[in-house]
Amino acid sequence: MCTRAFLKFKTSPLREYVGDMPTEMFEHFFVSFINTLGFTCHIKTEGQNSHHIIECTFKAFARAFSKALEVTNKDNTTKGFL
Repeated sequence: MCTRAFLKFKTSPLREYVGDMPTEMFEHFFVSFINTLGFTCHIKTEGQNSHHIIECTFKAFARAFSKALEVTNKDNTTKGFL
């Protein structure tokens, strides 16, 4: 596992709140998640609607994270993969 946690995070401007959630917590969630697990992540989303920006960011992140966790080399070796 990498221990050099890094998050590059950029979104379109957001309203102050989406529902009851302060949107400042949106980026904070990803900062905490990335730092806890110690990996690098780049997130960039654009749009007009704050709710949809937040929703699609979480969904895209979940799909990418799930894909990254898939085991593709069952031999536990990097031979032929690097």
